[in-house]
Amino acid sequence: MSMSSSSSSSSSDSESEEEAEAAAAAAAVGGAPPGGEGAPRYCWMYINLPRCLLQQTLKEFLEVSEGWEQQQQQQQQQQKQKQQQQVDSYAEFLAKMAD
Repeated sequence: MSMSSSSSSSSSDSESEEEAEAAAAAAAVGGAPPGGEGAPRYCWMYINLPRCLLQQTLKEFLEVSEGWEQQQQQQQQQQKQKQQQQVDSYAEFLAKMAD
């Protein structure tokens, strides 16, 4: 029984060492954010990314989002046209019924 308790304590020691190494790595990158466990914030991970990579990513995102906006406008326009066609056909139907 004493073996199992010593092995479990050694595994918890290695886990705490890994946590300490992770904290040291985070501090070296730019400091881990406050908040402790349960509230991870990863904004500090992006500090060392090359500026050109961030700019390229932003450029691609903006291009894609512009495409979404144009697509949404086209869909709205098509929907309005379809509704107008329905109104027109119903008006024709009512006119025929009145005759």
